Amino acid sequence: MSNLFKLNTQIEAIDENFLLSRFEHIYKENRVIDFIIDRTVEPDLFSEIIDDFDPLISVEKVFIAKPITRGAKQPLALLRLKNDIKFYKYAPKIVEILLEQLTYTSTRQIICGWGCSEHSLDNLKTRFQKNLIAKSEGSAQAFVLRWYDPRVQYVFQNMAPEVLYHHYLADYKIWEYLHPKGVYSKAPVAHAFKFNNIFPKEVIDFLMMCEDVNGINKYLINKNIPSNQIEPMLTYEYLILIKGNSAKIEFNVISELVYWFYRAGSNLTEHPAIQALWDREDYEQMLEKLNTDLTLQANVLERDRVNG
Repeated sequence: MSNLFKLNTQIEAIDENFLLSRFEHIYKENRVIDFIIDRTVEPDLFSEIIDDFDPLISVEKVFIAKPITRGAKQPLALLRLKNDIKFYKYAPKIVEILLEQLTYTSTRQIICGWGCSEHSLDNLKTRFQKNLIAKSEGSAQAFVLRWYDPRVQYVFQNMAPEVLYHHYLADYKIWEYLHPKGVYSKAPVAHAFKFNNIFPKEVIDFLMMCEDVNGINKYLINKNIPSNQIEPMLTYEYLILIKGNSAKIEFNVISELVYWFYRAGSNLTEHPAIQALWDREDYEQMLEKLNTDLTLQANVLERDRVNG
């Protein structure tokens, strides 16, 4: 994990009082707090809030479930609270929404982050619009990049931290977001740099598979893998390993195989009873053995015992 973002507070400690206190601290220190609100899940959800604010700044974005896509464009609201009455009236509602998107089982990334900026909303709108379009290196094809989505920002901390930190978020002197591991905060930034929004193909390929990763993480939670053991980048590595072994494999089988990789580690396929099945891509037999053979399970899961 990049050291440009810090895990401010573990997810176990996140509740209504904590979030309200974070908002209030930022608001009192700066006399303003900004929220990026994705309105595509329930377009009318914030109508009572947004109708009261002037100006409402909207920028183009894509359907909520796609971190990077060619899909239809939808509005993103950039909301600034700078009035005590409005702040104390609406902050609890924003907290309520945030508490609904705490885990990997949620696809409702409505509140994408919060913080404060010295730029005007008009200025931020212009910068948002310029930074939403990304290109793959060596290709003329353009994509809409949801760089502000917490699920994407978490990935950027591993893949391109300086680009996220010093380019996309350079306009915010304070920026925080909620991820299934907790609340992340970026440290104060001293400089920014220009970036042409052109990424290596492997970065674009990963972002295109973010939804697969999110879906697998949700499956892992349903299979009782503790959320503090789930890492999107690790899920991605297992996904690539499986797809590299066979391009013809159903998603539900991939999810179950990733589950077993989480249980046993990357050396799962080195086990004698599994290796031959893996080599000949007999995943159904492989999963049947893993799910029913107690002796095999004991051997495969020896790592869990050693690691406590």
